[in-house]
Amino acid sequence: MALLSVIITCYNQGQYLKDAVNSINGGMTSLGLLDKQTLQDIEIIIVNDGSSEKIPETKELRAENVRRIDILQNTGKPNALNVGINEARASTIT
Repeated sequence: MALLSVIITCYNQGQYLKDAVNSINGGMTSLGLLDKQTLQDIEIIIVNDGSSEKIPETKELRAENVRRIDILQNTGKPNALNVGINEARASTIT
């Protein structure tokens, strides 16, 4: 079980997902290089909230220290976070 679950909802903003993952984990972002995360057991759950544009594949978003990155499909903003929370396995969710 991961120690921390981070849920990101995405609607037609797929070009920012790599920055979002790297801002959590550390690494290069459009704002510059961010320090590496010291927490070793993170999962990132991305909920595609019915985007009409293509979002990156999971393999394009891989990061060190991240146990799992999943992209889930969903329609409708009200349910996007609930879908992510239901999928989370950690005791702490952000």
